[in-house]
Amino acid sequence: MKYLFICCLSIFLFDCGAQPKPDVTQLTWLEGTWKRADAKPGKEGFEIWTMDEGVLTGRGISLSNGDTTFVEKLSIKLIDGMLYYIAEVPQNPEPTLFKIVDLKEGYFKSENPEHDFPKEIVYQLKEDKLVASISADGQGMTFSFERK
Repeated sequence: MKYLFICCLSIFLFDCGAQPKPDVTQLTWLEGTWKRADAKPGKEGFEIWTMDEGVLTGRGISLSNGDTTFVEKLSIKLIDGMLYYIAEVPQNPEPTLFKIVDLKEGYFKSENPEHDFPKEIVYQLKEDKLVASISADGQGMTFSFERK
């Protein structure tokens, strides 16, 4: 009986400590069209996120006086059992991967310590706004978006 109790307790404790596997569907709160709420006059910015076949795909678009000045392809997907935020920008020949190291409802933090800038990207919902921040080596920028 004592052996059975110890086995059951071990299984219970092991199961309670298990971390859930990361899943892109944990990020569905990011879906939609987001417009920069803090853009300077004459400037606009958008992020548009959609879920398609287990990949969250996004585009970041910056405009100045109605003309497109910057476009980046974004995605979040599972690679080898880990979630990655992936940015494709014109100045980089290859996509840059940021491993998602912290994930909660309405929040994620991703990192790539080998990248020049940014090394860290954080997205979080704050009430009805999406706040995205990028940083590296004590320098950073924050962007605030409203859902459209």
